Amino acid sequence: AQHTVKEIKKIKNFENEWNEFILQFEKIHPDFFTLLKTKHPELTDHDLKLCALLFMNLSNREIALTLNVTKKAVEQAKWRMRKKMGLELEEDIRSYLDIVLADRVNLF
Repeated sequence: AQHTVKEIKKIKNFENEWNEFILQFEKIHPDFFTLLKTKHPELTDHDLKLCALLFMNLSNREIALTLNVTKKAVEQAKWRMRKKMGLELEEDIRSYLDIVLADRVNLF
């Protein structure tokens, strides 16, 4: 039971840290999440987290460490996200995110 309580506290701490990260990220990149959700409403919260980390140029390994998942899980999530966004396998998600943000005038 004590182990379960520790795990719950760890999850809550991660969520609090993640919420703080989002606040700071949006100060630097206003409307990032809004733009993505407008263009791709099917993206999940997890997809949006992944997009933010990719936008920061983190490697798959660094993303895996940040999200506490395996590198393989990151690769699979990127593949699924490419599919949702209608991108080809060889298209770079980071470059695509730059284009989406640069095109913000046409989205609103």
